[in-house]
Amino acid sequence: MDALGLLLNGPRAVDPMILRMVMTGDWAVRITDRAPLTVVAVTRGDTVLSYDDGSSSPLNVGDVALIRGTEPYTIGATANCPPIAIIDESGHCLDPTGRHSVAEQMSFGVRSWGNTDSVRDTDTVMLVGTYQTGTVGRHLLDSLNRITVVESHDDPLVAMTESEAVVDAPGQEAVLSRLLDLLLITALRRALAAGHGPAWVRAHSDRVVGSHFDCCTTTSIIRGRSPHSPNRSGYPGL
Repeated sequence: MDALGLLLNGPRAVDPMILRMVMTGDWAVRITDRAPLTVVAVTRGDTVLSYDDGSSSPLNVGDVALIRGTEPYTIGATANCPPIAIIDESGHCLDPTGRHSVAEQMSFGVRSWGNTDSVRDTDTVMLVGTYQTGTVGRHLLDSLNRITVVESHDDPLVAMTESEAVVDAPGQEAVLSRLLDLLLITALRRALAAGHGPAWVRAHSDRVVGSHFDCCTTTSIIRGRSPHSPNRSGYPGL
């Protein structure tokens, strides 16, 4: 099994939260749920994800972002927009004061959520898929930065997920779970192809060291140790 396969051998979307987020005007949502991993695909408009330390990452139409739940963040039309809602640690949708639920008033149809019910007139549309605690392997999380953004313009997988997200049919949760896993795998492949990700994963594409890393990586993961962690020998995975 290759490096990416080993990383993905643990995570499976089990009862994930998947929705279509529809926003217009000046808006922002504060996320404090600390979900282990969230996948965001922007299908219309542009947005900005900001952290409390002042750093930010623009998310443009066609981008897919992998977000680790290591710390709170805010996603909005701009970096300076005040939040109109807060997602707390229990996954509840609250007003900016954190006292009152706005889940019902911001829900529009099947798995659609936002500040407008008119997709035609909206400024921003995003697909949001959140993995629950315990469904993502530690090795995968350790290999990611707190946010990884890849370009996925005209990706039929994103289009299919957006279409299926608003379908209410028998077995639909299983369909969406598998689509979320595919979105994650595709985004990771693109990130590695662009030179992102840990060096020990990228090393597998090197013909000289790849076979050595295959053995070392497998041994490390079986032992429950991150392959890039140093040890007494000073070499990762040995």
